[in-house]
Amino acid sequence: MLRVAIDTHVHSFHLSLDFMAASGKTTVLLGESGAGKSTVLRALAGLLKPERGHISFDDAVYFDSEQRIAVPPQLRPFGYVFQDYVLFPHLTVFENVAFGLRAQRLPGTEVRRRVGETLERLNLTSFEQRKPTQLSGGQQQRVAIARALVLQPSLLLLDEPMAALDVQTRREVRQELRRLLQESGITAVLVTHHYLDALLFGHTILVLDRGRLIQQGDQRELLEYPRSSYVAELVGVNFLRGRVLRREDRRTCAIGLSNGGTQVEVIATVKEEDALEVGAEAFLVVDPRSVSLYQSMPDTSARNIFRGEIMQLLRTGGHLRVSMSIEQGAPPLLAEITEASAARMELHEGKIVYATFKATEAHAYT
Repeated sequence: MLRVAIDTHVHSFHLSLDFMAASGKTTVLLGESGAGKSTVLRALAGLLKPERGHISFDDAVYFDSEQRIAVPPQLRPFGYVFQDYVLFPHLTVFENVAFGLRAQRLPGTEVRRRVGETLERLNLTSFEQRKPTQLSGGQQQRVAIARALVLQPSLLLLDEPMAALDVQTRREVRQELRRLLQESGITAVLVTHHYLDALLFGHTILVLDRGRLIQQGDQRELLEYPRSSYVAELVGVNFLRGRVLRREDRRTCAIGLSNGGTQVEVIATVKEEDALEVGAEAFLVVDPRSVSLYQSMPDTSARNIFRGEIMQLLRTGGHLRVSMSIEQGAPPLLAEITEASAARMELHEGKIVYATFKATEAHAYT
């Protein structure tokens, strides 16, 4: 088990978080640029000494500010894959991978055996005499991963491992890296700003925002229970927050949304029976595909009806994602409809339309 508690400043940036990561699993740090993801990796690797905190893995303590423990980077059994690979341009693939082993002064036979096995695992045997400049981006990334794995680390740190790759190469490296992590059973911490990578790799996903941990959980928890507009945008759902005004029955409640002093009421289904009390803060999600649009006030059984102005139209593979500014003062609302429906209603930016969704399609939770 990896245990991490960090509270430190890097210039004006304040990083403060506390988490645990299961052994043999991949934990993903997800967040926008500047959220503090790479700073966490640097602290884990020993490249940054936090002002306060604790870092331990299994029974070994690598940093503890109170006990004044700070194990230097070279003595931590951690592998680090940098975002920009950091390969030695004058060394061959074999020598790049062997570099750490030679630094440990291992016998030549042991170096050759371990490097050979690692290159074979990553399908790099035929490239062992090439220089980094003779490799593609995907091949360079595999060399960087091989250089980290050959050291047989207890913990593998991966900083945006697919960020510099094109779409096709990213897909190939993603599949290969997933296979390696699963087969090796190594404990890994992977940093990314791509939600798909977080879903594919993360046994546990930690969402960082401006140096704070704002949500953590597995794929299902992030998909169904986003707790920030950032996560909701990645997932692709409408995200609203407010307070419970009343309970209509065991499964339905009214949520008051406040924005600019105007309160808007939304009728929603409670995700867990009796989980929300009157006055409690609540989150609310609505799938854009559940939002229907009309040119005039509709005659509908839907409990939630809003009038608003179209702010943006975005085409996404045969569908149109419509962003509306709700007149009553609620946050922008997204609807996803077919292009045929959009053409029939003659939708355009600036047009006033009505949006509806049923209470059963709006899910409230704490």
